[in-house]
Amino acid sequence: MKTAIIVLCIGIFLICACNYQRTDEKSISEQYYYIVFSSKRHSFDTVVADNSRFNFINNLHKLDSIELIFAGKEVKIYKLTNVPEAPLDGEYIGYWEKSVGLFYMKNLSWYSYSLLTSNRDSTVRYINMLMGVVSCYPDMASSPINRK
Repeated sequence: MKTAIIVLCIGIFLICACNYQRTDEKSISEQYYYIVFSSKRHSFDTVVADNSRFNFINNLHKLDSIELIFAGKEVKIYKLTNVPEAPLDGEYIGYWEKSVGLFYMKNLSWYSYSLLTSNRDSTVRYINMLMGVVSCYPDMASSPINRK
Protein backbone atom coordinates (compact mmCIF):
# COMPACT_ATOMS: atom_id res chain seq x y z
CA MET A 1 0.00 0.00 0.00
CA LYS A 2 2.79 2.44 0.94
CA THR A 3 4.58 1.75 -2.36
CA ALA A 4 1.38 2.38 -4.34
CA ILE A 5 0.93 5.80 -2.69
CA ILE A 6 4.55 6.76 -3.46
CA VAL A 7 4.15 5.66 -7.10
CA LEU A 8 0.86 7.57 -7.35
CA CYS A 9 2.48 10.75 -5.92
CA ILE A 10 5.42 10.48 -8.31
CA GLY A 11 3.00 9.96 -11.22
CA ILE A 12 0.95 13.03 -10.29
CA PHE A 13 4.14 15.07 -9.93
CA LEU A 14 5.38 13.99 -13.37
CA ILE A 15 2.03 14.76 -15.02
CA CYS A 16 1.96 18.23 -13.44
CA ALA A 17 5.61 18.88 -14.31
CA CYS A 18 5.12 17.84 -17.93
CA ASN A 19 1.98 19.98 -18.33
CA TYR A 20 3.58 23.08 -16.81
CA GLN A 21 4.16 25.60 -19.59
CA ARG A 22 7.09 27.80 -18.93
CA THR A 23 6.73 31.37 -20.13
CA ASP A 24 9.50 32.50 -22.43
CA GLU A 25 11.16 35.55 -20.84
CA LYS A 26 11.33 37.37 -24.19
CA SER A 27 7.57 37.10 -24.67
CA ILE A 28 6.93 39.06 -21.45
CA SER A 29 6.46 42.80 -21.82
CA GLU A 30 9.34 44.22 -19.80
CA GLN A 31 8.44 46.59 -16.98
CA TYR A 32 10.83 48.61 -14.83
CA TYR A 33 10.41 49.67 -11.22
CA TYR A 34 12.44 51.55 -8.66
CA ILE A 35 12.63 50.00 -5.22
CA VAL A 36 13.03 52.96 -2.85
CA PHE A 37 14.61 52.18 0.53
CA SER A 38 14.52 54.59 3.43
CA SER A 39 16.95 53.60 6.17
CA LYS A 40 15.70 56.32 8.52
CA ARG A 41 12.10 55.07 8.43
CA HIS A 42 13.11 51.43 7.88
CA SER A 43 10.74 51.13 4.96
CA PHE A 44 10.67 50.57 1.23
CA ASP A 45 8.30 51.33 -1.62
CA THR A 46 8.03 50.41 -5.28
CA VAL A 47 7.58 53.09 -7.95
CA VAL A 48 7.03 52.50 -11.67
CA ALA A 49 10.02 53.73 -13.67
CA ASP A 50 9.21 55.61 -16.86
CA ASN A 51 11.48 56.40 -19.79
CA SER A 52 12.75 59.59 -18.15
CA ARG A 53 15.44 57.42 -16.49
CA PHE A 54 17.32 57.57 -19.81
CA ASN A 55 17.37 61.40 -19.91
CA PHE A 56 19.32 61.92 -16.69
CA ILE A 57 22.64 61.70 -18.55
CA ASN A 58 21.90 65.04 -20.23
CA ASN A 59 20.71 66.92 -17.14
CA LEU A 60 23.32 66.01 -14.53
CA HIS A 61 27.02 66.53 -13.92
CA LYS A 62 29.30 63.61 -14.78
CA LEU A 63 31.67 62.85 -11.90
CA ASP A 64 33.32 59.66 -13.11
CA SER A 65 32.91 56.73 -15.47
CA ILE A 66 34.01 53.13 -15.96
CA GLU A 67 34.35 51.24 -19.24
CA LEU A 68 34.37 47.46 -19.41
CA ILE A 69 33.53 44.56 -21.69
CA PHE A 70 30.60 42.38 -20.57
CA ALA A 71 29.37 39.43 -22.65
CA GLY A 72 31.28 40.78 -25.64
CA LYS A 73 29.68 44.24 -25.44
CA GLU A 74 31.26 47.50 -24.34
CA VAL A 75 29.58 48.86 -21.22
CA LYS A 76 30.10 52.36 -19.87
CA ILE A 77 28.79 53.34 -16.43
CA TYR A 78 28.58 57.01 -15.45
CA LYS A 79 28.51 58.44 -11.94
CA LEU A 80 26.24 61.51 -11.97
CA THR A 81 25.09 64.19 -9.53
CA ASN A 82 22.70 67.12 -9.44
CA VAL A 83 25.02 69.17 -7.17
CA PRO A 84 25.35 72.22 -7.12
CA GLU A 85 21.97 72.96 -8.79
CA ALA A 86 20.04 70.63 -6.49
CA PRO A 87 17.15 71.94 -4.40
CA LEU A 88 17.60 72.03 -0.64
CA ASP A 89 17.90 68.46 0.68
CA GLY A 90 17.54 67.08 -2.84
CA GLU A 91 21.16 66.28 -3.57
CA TYR A 92 21.89 62.81 -4.87
CA ILE A 93 24.40 60.67 -6.69
CA GLY A 94 23.19 58.37 -9.45
CA TYR A 95 24.64 55.71 -11.73
CA TRP A 96 23.61 55.51 -15.38
CA GLU A 97 24.16 52.98 -18.18
CA LYS A 98 22.71 53.42 -21.67
CA SER A 99 20.68 50.19 -21.91
CA VAL A 100 18.87 50.57 -18.54
CA GLY A 101 19.24 54.28 -17.79
CA LEU A 102 19.55 55.48 -14.20
CA PHE A 103 19.85 52.23 -12.24
CA TYR A 104 20.83 53.44 -8.76
CA MET A 105 20.36 56.70 -6.86
CA LYS A 106 21.56 57.64 -3.40
CA ASN A 107 20.09 60.70 -1.69
CA LEU A 108 22.84 62.57 0.15
CA SER A 109 20.51 64.15 2.73
CA TRP A 110 17.75 61.70 3.59
CA TYR A 111 19.44 58.27 3.80
CA SER A 112 17.35 56.87 1.00
CA TYR A 113 18.32 54.73 -1.96
CA SER A 114 16.55 53.81 -5.20
CA LEU A 115 17.44 50.70 -7.17
CA LEU A 116 16.06 49.90 -10.61
CA THR A 117 14.61 46.43 -11.09
CA SER A 118 12.57 44.62 -13.73
CA ASN A 119 10.16 41.75 -14.19
CA ARG A 120 12.78 40.00 -16.36
CA ASP A 121 15.44 37.94 -14.61
CA SER A 122 18.10 38.71 -17.23
CA THR A 123 17.68 42.47 -16.68
CA VAL A 124 17.83 42.03 -12.90
CA ARG A 125 21.06 40.03 -13.26
CA TYR A 126 22.50 42.75 -15.52
CA ILE A 127 21.63 45.51 -13.01
CA ASN A 128 23.19 43.41 -10.23
CA MET A 129 26.36 43.10 -12.31
CA LEU A 130 26.41 46.89 -12.80
CA MET A 131 26.03 47.41 -9.03
CA GLY A 132 28.86 44.94 -8.42
CA VAL A 133 31.14 46.85 -10.78
CA VAL A 134 30.31 50.17 -9.10
CA SER A 135 31.02 48.75 -5.65
CA CYS A 136 34.46 47.42 -6.71
CA TYR A 137 35.82 50.87 -7.65
CA PRO A 138 36.34 53.19 -4.65
CA ASP A 139 36.06 56.38 -6.74
CA MET A 140 32.75 55.26 -8.16
CA ALA A 141 31.27 53.98 -4.89
CA SER A 142 32.21 56.95 -2.70
CA SER A 143 29.61 59.61 -1.88
CA PRO A 144 31.46 62.78 -0.87
CA ILE A 145 31.15 65.69 -3.28
CA ASN A 146 33.07 68.93 -3.17
CA ARG A 147 30.34 71.50 -2.80
CA LYS A 148 31.13 75.05 -3.91
